[in-house]
Amino acid sequence: MPGSAFVANFTGAVVLTGIARAAPDGLTIVALDGGGEVSATASGPSTCPVAVSVYPWEIVIQPLDTAVSSSAQNRLPAQVVSVTTVGNRVRVGL
Repeated sequence: MPGSAFVANFTGAVVLTGIARAAPDGLTIVALDGGGEVSATASGPSTCPVAVSVYPWEIVIQPLDTAVSSSAQNRLPAQVVSVTTVGNRVRVGL
C-alpha cells in the first residue's frame, strides 16, 4: 500500500478517488468520483473519502459483451480511445 498518491503514481499505479462504504459481504465498496464503483478487501470507517491504487498488472481489458474470463472482481466500462506502444509495453487510453 503506497504512502501517498505521489508514491503510487511514481510506482505505476492509477489512483482513483471516491467515497468508501462497508458492504454486507465484508468487502468495501468505493463509489468513484468519476463514476462507477469498485470493491476492495480493505476495511475502514463506514463512510469516508479514499484513494484506490490500481496497478497495470491488475487490469484486464475485454469487450463488454463477453463473459468474465478472469478472477477480476471489478469491471469498469470504458471506450478505448488510443493504443500506444512504449518499448515492450502498450499504453491504452480510456
